[in-house]
Amino acid sequence: MSIMLVRWIHTFFQKHSFLYIHTPIVTTSDCEGAGEMFQVTTLIGDAEKVEKELIKNPPPSEADIEAAKALVKEKGEAVAQLKSAKAGKAEITASVAELNKAKENLSRLEEQSKLKPGIPQKDGKIHYSQDIFARQAFFTVSGQLQVETYACVVCSVYTFGPTFCAEHSHTSRHLVEFWMMEPEIAFVDLKMDKEISIMETNPLDGIDGIDRKNPVANGIDSTSLVRSAN
Repeated sequence: MSIMLVRWIHTFFQKHSFLYIHTPIVTTSDCEGAGEMFQVTTLIGDAEKVEKELIKNPPPSEADIEAAKALVKEKGEAVAQLKSAKAGKAEITASVAELNKAKENLSRLEEQSKLKPGIPQKDGKIHYSQDIFARQAFFTVSGQLQVETYACVVCSVYTFGPTFCAEHSHTSRHLVEFWMMEPEIAFVDLKMDKEISIMETNPLDGIDGIDRKNPVANGIDSTSLVRSAN
């Protein structure tokens, strides 16, 4: 029945010259501003990886880093002396390899010293600049903001897709995930009764049509159920 309803919605709006817009599921916009949103973040996973790494390889001390810097300096001077003395190519190559190895070790120690346990914070707040999108991101609660932009260009548009709501409620009127249909018409006035009526009649007409065609729904008045719920 859901497949038939989806097909009905797209057929209906395209018949009335509406353009379908697929709006983002992951967004940085809080369209409604009133409900709770599911947050999308990699900070928690990254923090767990850092904690495991610190347990496996504890952060180096200042003495370890200073010793590594001193070794790099020593190896660098050794290479300079060999070049100044016009030593053989093989000897210089071996000395340069030791210098590069010392530099790599220093770089590894310095990077490891920057690792801090827990979620990164700045000024007492979560530092989202280190998150995957460099800012807070959420599962969408509505595609309205995005689709309104298209409405200003092509006038009649609609979006129909998954919507998420993180309300702490377990009633029949609060769903965690559902599909929402959102038509938008730009430059509408009160004289456009026909266009406005399209928005009002579409859902119930679609369910009526599916009831008549779908043998599984035989004997169930879905339209009455929707109206009684409203």
